[in-house]
Amino acid sequence: MTDPHLGRIIKDSTGPEVVTSAMSDEQLAGLLDALFRDLDTPAPEPSAIVRYEIGVEESNRRAGRATRIE
Repeated sequence: MTDPHLGRIIKDSTGPEVVTSAMSDEQLAGLLDALFRDLDTPAPEPSAIVRYEIGVEESNRRAGRATRIE
């Protein structure tokens, strides 16, 4: 992972649900973009997939769409 901001977010001890729900729409979009780019590398951060899924759920919640990621 090369994005230092993303690294701080992934290591945040409050948990991904708390972090994503506290973000503005623009911040959340930026986080999802950074996580997606990280997942598209040969060695993504192990927790990136879970955090990406939680971020997508938060984004969908804000848009009024129900999601279920399995």
